[in-house]
Amino acid sequence: MWDKPREITRGAYTGDGYEISAWYSDRMTPSQALESWKRSSAHLSLVLSRGIWSNTTWQAMGGAVFGRYAVVWFGKVAEPQAPR
Repeated sequence: MWDKPREITRGAYTGDGYEISAWYSDRMTPSQALESWKRSSAHLSLVLSRGIWSNTTWQAMGGAVFGRYAVVWFGKVAEPQAPR
């Protein structure tokens, strides 16, 4: 999971990623994913920077919803700016 941001950005993102995922028996929506993460204290702590994450300031985030799955990752390193 830590390498996923580097993998999907072909190395442009240099930090580690902290990923959470959700699964639903039918087609997943972003709202369903968020509701799933809100019902899990561990996932919600990561999203809201609580508990062991309370001293963490997330500088980057990436996510996707496809079929029955949703994933989101958070990073401590700011994303590089796209060339203009």
